[in-house]
Amino acid sequence: MNVAVWGHEASVAMNDLVFREVKLLGSLGYANDHRATIEMIASGKVDPFQFITGRSALEHIVKKGFEELVNNKEENVKILVHP
Repeated sequence: MNVAVWGHEASVAMNDLVFREVKLLGSLGYANDHRATIEMIASGKVDPFQFITGRSALEHIVKKGFEELVNNKEENVKILVHP
């Protein structure tokens, strides 16, 4: 499932999806998605920490958070903000 709005045109190898019989679902809203996500994390099927590509203190959120996401889109997925 892709739950995101991409900042650039996405490139997908459609034959890979077909030959591997992958089901792809896109969602802009988050309605009813959280329960399944929480269950996958709780069961160990998904490691959420693999998606955290950076960390920032709240007082540095503009420089180390937003600017980092905008200026280095290829390297960042999620930046964890902590107090």
